[in-house]
Amino acid sequence: MKIVPSRFVALDVPKAETALQLVEQLASVVGAFKVGKELFVSAGLRQFIPPEVQLVTPGIRLPDAKKDDQKRTLSPREALAAGANWLVIGRPICAAANPRAAAEEILASLRQV
Repeated sequence: MKIVPSRFVALDVPKAETALQLVEQLASVVGAFKVGKELFVSAGLRQFIPPEVQLVTPGIRLPDAKKDDQKRTLSPREALAAGANWLVIGRPICAAANPRAAAEEILASLRQV
């Protein structure tokens, strides 16, 4: 059974070094960290963080989806490949004309090889 983290910290910092320092200091009391695209993919942050530390990634969209106010987004596949444990997929589902169909399309994108 997977344990769901009860404490989250947003790593909204500009540099990977700062994020890593925060993870080192807080990993024993925080179950998960929110990490945006810049730190997550560009800096390859997952490779430096212990696997037991959960990473939450917001701004998830399908590649051809509307970006809304998100400047930097990842597809579900990109986020998982970069090491995300949890994906935040809000508006692409909630704001869709057919939320169920939108969710099913996102899940189907993960099954494609």
